[in-house]
Amino acid sequence: MDSVPTEIGPTEIGAYLRSHGWVEREGGRLASLWQHDQHTNEEMLVPLRPEARDYDFRLSLLMGQLAKIEKRPVSVVHREITRVLYDVGQVSAEHHEFTNHSVPLQAGLTIFTATSRMVVASAASTIRRQSFFGRTVPPEARQHARRVRVGHTVPGSYIVPVFSRVIPDTDPAWGVYSAARVDASPFDRQVMTTFANALRVLHEITVARDAEPTANEITDSVSEGVTWDLCQAVSDVTGSSLVNQLEIRFDWSPATRPPAIESPPARFPSEATSIIRKVADTLRRTKREEDVIYGKITRLEYRDGDPTGRVTIETEINGRPRRVWVTLAADDYRRALQLHDQQEIVAARGPLLNQPSGQITMIATSLEPALPSSNS
Repeated sequence: MDSVPTEIGPTEIGAYLRSHGWVEREGGRLASLWQHDQHTNEEMLVPLRPEARDYDFRLSLLMGQLAKIEKRPVSVVHREITRVLYDVGQVSAEHHEFTNHSVPLQAGLTIFTATSRMVVASAASTIRRQSFFGRTVPPEARQHARRVRVGHTVPGSYIVPVFSRVIPDTDPAWGVYSAARVDASPFDRQVMTTFANALRVLHEITVARDAEPTANEITDSVSEGVTWDLCQAVSDVTGSSLVNQLEIRFDWSPATRPPAIESPPARFPSEATSIIRKVADTLRRTKREEDVIYGKITRLEYRDGDPTGRVTIETEINGRPRRVWVTLAADDYRRALQLHDQQEIVAARGPLLNQPSGQITMIATSLEPALPSSNS
């Protein structure tokens, strides 16, 4: 069993029902009524008071009704509702010494430690794109890692499920989500997206091709979230004599829009260790050149509790007016608020990223007034 410990409450039930096409028709203080266009003879009565004495009984009735409609075991429905508010990264390692019930102690320690480091590296790269963090990891990245949960390992190969909670999407039209929309998802989802995307790119340049990556390709991978820190964590596992292959796959929460990226399983055989370490060495020595844009801030977005915010800057790129979505660390976002109120021209520094949708984004390393202050 790989479920993360959690209680099933009205939020989880509502998110599950909504993601399966159910619509809330009536809501009250004690219960809400849900209906489905394809199951016109069925209605779901969702209990809303977990503290009520009959809550567990009402919940078991609902589970049984769903299992009957979906023609699946109650245990499967229960498991999916438990996980509906989580993105799940499945970190697995394979070796002939792994049994259905145990792994060598050192192998287990290596996998858990590397998983933690990969999550921290992905959080750091979400806050600020740079090739090497080492001891300069933003404190918010480590705080994020403390929120991430790990479930029970799965028998077979050694699988560590990593659970990152998402905020449920209450928009019933999210199924027609357009990839052209700029990602405004909560920070926890952004981290998992960076994690998946960075692993995809690292796999492409170290495993999927015959030739070793060029220095430019390695440098360019920084804008996709690849870091020395991530490479070190991956190679610590693949370089272990106790592991033949490391694989990470992602299952996105159905309660919100999936990220607009490709996220196939990333498999790293032990033979790729030397190339991954060469990439890591290059990243440690290389400082990626930053782009600089100048313009006015026209829009600001921030979610309470997130370590980053986003602003839109109207600027010119290659002589053409463009709108750039810029992700900022908390201090820079507070500065952006002031500069926006003062109608200042700003300078944002960081790698410009051309998204497949045509949008231009930047994860900024700094944001400052473009002109000296008149008070200075």
